[in-house]
Amino acid sequence: MIIKKYQAAQCLMIIVSLLIWSQMTLYILHEFVGYSPTWGLLQYCLSALAERTVLHLIVFIGLNLLILYSFMMIIIKLYKQIKLERQWNTQVQFQCDHSLTKQLHEKYEFIEDRIIVVHHNSFLAITSGFFRPKIVVSSKLVQDFTEQEVTAVILHEYAHTKKFDPLRLLIIHLIKDSLPFVPILKKLAHYIQVWMEIEADQFAINQMKSPYDLASVLYKCSKSEQKSVVGVGFADKAINYRIQKLLQPKSEIIIPVLEMKPLAMSSTLFVLLNVIIISGCS
Repeated sequence: MIIKKYQAAQCLMIIVSLLIWSQMTLYILHEFVGYSPTWGLLQYCLSALAERTVLHLIVFIGLNLLILYSFMMIIIKLYKQIKLERQWNTQVQFQCDHSLTKQLHEKYEFIEDRIIVVHHNSFLAITSGFFRPKIVVSSKLVQDFTEQEVTAVILHEYAHTKKFDPLRLLIIHLIKDSLPFVPILKKLAHYIQVWMEIEADQFAINQMKSPYDLASVLYKCSKSEQKSVVGVGFADKAINYRIQKLLQPKSEIIIPVLEMKPLAMSSTLFVLLNVIIISGCS
């Protein structure tokens, strides 16, 4: 199996976050249960903090605030997302257009009853749900778009359900928001999100054997920008890259990741942290 660039970026995000979180967890275990590790960055932190100087006090306070912020952000983000997901599911059930939903179930049997049509006056298409994703589309989209355009949207969202993209999106947002002091993670998150959408587009195009209907939908959706807080939305900030890929299918899409500013900031932070810690051990 060939690992694609955005999958490698996702793995890198997870590895970096796990390394940082593991060190933070070891530090918490040391502070509260007296666990003393014999390896890793934490041992340098502990030896540096053993000395009582102004510098070490600043490091001690900063380290604790950093850890507190990171773990609190994870808890807050998870709580808000679960709450939004429940509110969204309630609203979807309340606004469900049962007639149109039944029609789409019959037409797209291969999706196994995972499509819900809701009464809504905008072009809405979202994949939501972490462990059993569902496709939610608006009645306006179904009624105003051609049959082929609706199929393009459904196939795009179906690609998201197959890869559990709402769950993947939640994970990368948790990493990015809980570790804001590593700005390169924000760039990696954007890179992954764009390629999630492009890959879903390619799935729809391959199934339909033509990019025309998907391009038509993207053009219409670009005029009414949609923001999703509960899943993966069809029209988002990746839309310009998606249109570029449709217009130039054989060209390479360049999405900035290793830009100088975030890379320099991330590298500088790690260097400064190590300098402070190691100087405390000397």
